[in-house]
Amino acid sequence: MHVLRRAAAFLETLPAQDVHDVVALRLARAVPTEPLGLLAQTAAIRDLATSTPLRPRHHLATTLREDGDRVVVGLTGREVALPVLAAPALRRLLEGPCTPADLLLDGLDEPGALVLARRMLREGVVVPA
Repeated sequence: MHVLRRAAAFLETLPAQDVHDVVALRLARAVPTEPLGLLAQTAAIRDLATSTPLRPRHHLATTLREDGDRVVVGLTGREVALPVLAAPALRRLLEGPCTPADLLLDGLDEPGALVLARRMLREGVVVPA
């Protein structure tokens, strides 16, 4: 019991966001990421239209942060940087099922939405729904 009390006391001294980040990372690593269907990914990239349904890949740990004129998608072991104009569309894409037409936010036009969706398909962040 003494060890548990000391651990609890230590955790109370840490900023809540730091604890949240560590726990989220541990949970993300505890569940395997959904495997990619490479043929389906390739077909989705090739045939992508504004009406193509997409969804975030199950159990893929992602973070999103703005860094000056860039928005950075953090993935396990790597990062993908894009123009900050894409930030609202990326948030929408990572929220749940949508189409590239749903990404027309804050000045992002249709060609830009398609480029963003293709990039996230190539990176394995989203998959065909």
